[in-house]
Amino acid sequence: MNRVSLRNVPLTAAIACLSLSLGCGSKLEGTYVSATGMAAIELKSGKAYLTTGVVTQSGEYEVKGDKIIIKENKDDREPIILTRNGDGSIDTPFGRMTKKSS
Repeated sequence: MNRVSLRNVPLTAAIACLSLSLGCGSKLEGTYVSATGMAAIELKSGKAYLTTGVVTQSGEYEVKGDKIIIKENKDDREPIILTRNGDGSIDTPFGRMTKKSS
């Protein structure tokens, strides 16, 4: 007969919580625009698209805590570090950006 060990309950709960928190990361995805509308960043499926004026650059992004790290596809470039704020906006080198309503 199979018995469920109570020792495994905390581990199972921890894995469930981690899965839920990682799943919530998709809320980060979307398009963020500066107050002037001159710059935008789209985050989608691990890719970042940075548009300034008529030029768009792409790269991959990862999230570490409240930091969003964008690595361009060129090895010689420093990553772009963004900070996620509690209100859903992000601080960027181009100023604060807010998520565009879809």
